[in-house]
Amino acid sequence: MICYLKPIEEKYLTTILEWRNSLRIRRAMFTEDIISMDEHKKWFETVNLKSDFSIFLFFCDQMPLGVMSFNQTSYVNAFTFWGFYIGTQSSKGFGKILGYLGLEYAFNQLKLNKVYGEVLTGNEKSIKFHESFGFNQEGYFKNHINKQGEFCDVIRYALFNEEWRHKRKDFLELFTSKGIQIHSSFEI
Repeated sequence: MICYLKPIEEKYLTTILEWRNSLRIRRAMFTEDIISMDEHKKWFETVNLKSDFSIFLFFCDQMPLGVMSFNQTSYVNAFTFWGFYIGTQSSKGFGKILGYLGLEYAFNQLKLNKVYGEVLTGNEKSIKFHESFGFNQEGYFKNHINKQGEFCDVIRYALFNEEWRHKRKDFLELFTSKGIQIHSSFEI
């Protein structure tokens, strides 16, 4: 199995919109609104113009499985905020590969020092996910996000490049033992 990230192309917008509008994904997002195709296309056009935003489609064996994004990237301060999701529930187990590829991109290609992740406190799966990669809690924002009229708390996690360098080999060994080939560049 070969897994990689690839910049999003317009031909995948319908698939991404279906994923993003699914109840499972919306519940984990800061906004739960259903997004129209017109809104989605405008968003895509806008993010492609931003120098502090990168978004990728996650593939395994040429099948699109999820989304990885980096926003508010500061090259001066060497940090970014990441966001991600696996598109379908049938793609269970691919999150670790997606996370690995995202961190490799942030630290090795963007040459950043720090990756932030923000998680709604009720999202235990994402909390465990961040902690499994070595992220540490750096902040707690009480009543930070208004979701459907109810204010929710948000945890901010951070992972430093130096910490990732120590942790990454464990993930790579795991993937190798399962016959998973990871391509951290876009030359597929």
